[in-house]
Amino acid sequence: MKILAAAALLLLAACTSNQIQTTESKAPARKYATVVVGDVTSTKPELQAYALWFRNALVQQLQLEQPFVTVIDPASPTPADGFRVTGELTEIDFGNTAARVIIGFGAGSQQVKGNFTLSEASGEALTRFSSSESYAGGAGIGGANLLSLEELCARFGKSTGQALARFARGEPLSTPAQPSEPATQR
Repeated sequence: MKILAAAALLLLAACTSNQIQTTESKAPARKYATVVVGDVTSTKPELQAYALWFRNALVQQLQLEQPFVTVIDPASPTPADGFRVTGELTEIDFGNTAARVIIGFGAGSQQVKGNFTLSEASGEALTRFSSSESYAGGAGIGGANLLSLEELCARFGKSTGQALARFARGEPLSTPAQPSEPATQR
């Protein structure tokens, strides 16, 4: 019975993956205890609601991370012991359910992309990076929509928060490519 339950869970699981590409970076000269969450928006009006899902999850994840003594939201002046994160969701690909079901293996994936800047209190950019989160579908090797776009944006916020925590500890923003936690049915 346990084997059957494990097989069912595997078939209903799907993966999201996150990629971060640094476009301009300075190694942190010190550790940061405070993060200020500035504007996270989109120039595309149809993406504004998704930016809110992202931002809320980002703030929640930052509050869970150990390096930060203080997470300031809504945005206020950046203290000397902190940095500010601002960003823009640049693209949402709604994917193609049929491609996920028929082809699988990542075809028809949903994807969210954004550009972000981390700045010191002086306003000087510490780093700029592009990031994305994708969802390949569930039910084994692809297919079922077990994760909504809102949930994908929330996962994107969470993984970006984890990257910011690494940065605050003096580590690289990105880690070797690996899938995020599996998605399960809503």
